[in-house]
Amino acid sequence: MMEIKGVEVCIEYLDDSDSDPPWDNSDGHGPVRISRTVNYTGRHTKRPGERPMNSPCRNQYQYLYDWQEACRLARKDGWNTEPYDAPNQVARAVQADFDFLRGWINDDWRYVGVRVTIPGTSFEDSLWGVETYKDYHETCAKEQAEELVTAYLAEQKEVEYWNSRDVVTEVI
Repeated sequence: MMEIKGVEVCIEYLDDSDSDPPWDNSDGHGPVRISRTVNYTGRHTKRPGERPMNSPCRNQYQYLYDWQEACRLARKDGWNTEPYDAPNQVARAVQADFDFLRGWINDDWRYVGVRVTIPGTSFEDSLWGVETYKDYHETCAKEQAEELVTAYLAEQKEVEYWNSRDVVTEVI
């Protein structure tokens, strides 16, 4: 629960199990390959230019990031990351992308649905597929809550206006 402009708001974060992996969900990521097969040494087959993104246990998939192709894409598309336009821009941008995607694979962050309600009213809003990376879901929840409260207060003001105009008149 949180209070905005004197109105209590309930915020819920619900796991979004229907979201696709981030590399399928949006543009601007390096290619990720999922290795489902193990070679004769008991290891997953890695191609040249690929970096492992996780340490799979038995019966788990190995995620492999194509570093070489990601660098080519970063140069072509002009990827950048903080500190912006510093030396080694491509390498830093690809490393940031790798870390971001690896975080999703290793459950450091996930996709959630953000549901905001004003208890005791029919006012409700939800947004799905929101990243928990760097607490982005909390930023979205606060923005949603502020918009919902603004709409609620506007409707309350309108109800008060129309209630003040309801005057009982005498019938002669």
